[in-house]
Amino acid sequence: MAGRLASRLLSCWLLASAVHLSAVSCAGADRLVRLRLESLDQLRFVASVGVGSSPQRLRLLVDTGSSDTWLSLAGSLGRASPAGLPAAQPPSAQEEASSFEIHYGSGAVSGLTASEELQLGDVGAERLAVPDVCVGLVDRQTPGVQTLGLEGVLGLGMEALAQLDGNRSLLKALARQPDESAVFSLYLATGSGGAHPPSQLVFGGVDPALASASATWLSFPVAPHAQLSLASSAARYGFWALRLRRLTLDDRSLPLSTLNGHSGVALLDSGTSLLLLPAQAFRAFLQRLSTRLGTRLLPPSPQQYTLPTCRRCQASEFPPLAFDLELESGGSRRFVLLGGDYVSCSQRRRECSALLDVVRSPAAGAAAERGVVVLGSVFLRAYYTLFDATRRRVALACAADDRGVCLPRPQQEPEPPPPDPPLSRRLLAGVCAVATALASLAGLRLLLPPPTTT
Repeated sequence: MAGRLASRLLSCWLLASAVHLSAVSCAGADRLVRLRLESLDQLRFVASVGVGSSPQRLRLLVDTGSSDTWLSLAGSLGRASPAGLPAAQPPSAQEEASSFEIHYGSGAVSGLTASEELQLGDVGAERLAVPDVCVGLVDRQTPGVQTLGLEGVLGLGMEALAQLDGNRSLLKALARQPDESAVFSLYLATGSGGAHPPSQLVFGGVDPALASASATWLSFPVAPHAQLSLASSAARYGFWALRLRRLTLDDRSLPLSTLNGHSGVALLDSGTSLLLLPAQAFRAFLQRLSTRLGTRLLPPSPQQYTLPTCRRCQASEFPPLAFDLELESGGSRRFVLLGGDYVSCSQRRRECSALLDVVRSPAAGAAAERGVVVLGSVFLRAYYTLFDATRRRVALACAADDRGVCLPRPQQEPEPPPPDPPLSRRLLAGVCAVATALASLAGLRLLLPPPTTT
């Protein structure tokens, strides 16, 4: 069965790369289940998900950097509990609830766990019911989470990343479904309306209509947590982590790892809005940006959590940023972000901010040692992505130039951000950087094997 499913998935990817079809299913069933995503800032994306057998629909942050699904019972701003979900009590009486406290972003949430059914799919469209998902019912949030204003989180990471119950995470529960597989694709748009498709989360496979007609699908193996100390646990995969052979700015390498030089690992994390770099790479980025932009560049302030900002600049003045990712078939392929892809400009203030920051503590040390780069929604907006937990693979839609370099999808005209506060002054603990599992897992050290000594 597993061999047939793997063959079907591979055939699906090859078909999607060769033919511009209306839809291609990569699941056991011949269907795709879609959730349209909403976003006010085009950096955080939420989906309407039904919870319970008589589902109450909640708007949950789509997060590939976390394996835990949790719901805010009281609401981050003191709203009443959603109908059908009594505060501090598990909806299911079939099992004894247990208390929990997990870290998220720059804070923590706590409450009780329950086994719930999740209803995936837009109202009036194809639906997918996933029973027995471990859900955290949150009745307490620290201020660092409250500022995010979330109704909850839909965790789309793999089992080793779970702080609740990895065996009952959404993807594990989905894999137990007959004729289903733990496969989904994520298409993030920079704006809404017009001729461009809306942002969407697609369970079951890929929709080639969301990729350009010239795109091919490139497959990348997920790096395991090779050194998990829990020998009795079979869970070896958590982050959607790809091997990163090289990071370049304007075709010049940036130092990634204090142990491995220019190589490292890239985490695909839709719960993190920005691109996050290890300290040595971030410093080199700022130095080269300063050389190019001169005194117009305002360096970021660690005390005020600001982003690199240039006054009287245009996005096109920022150099290309490129990631060389290790292919499943061997070798690597380069994926480029142009200035317009990772820079946000305010015409009113006449300044542009790079949507890029440094990995902060407590994960900073591990990120610097292992060369960990977080590819947040800024990257995922540029490349339609398939996540396959069954085969531990990621596929990216690549529209290549004549050198084989993958170029970003043309950007839509973004919706104008709120006038205040300006993007460069927003707290990174808020709307700009929801650094999910990075805030709590020193387990980043486990993503790569220890360096060899001579």
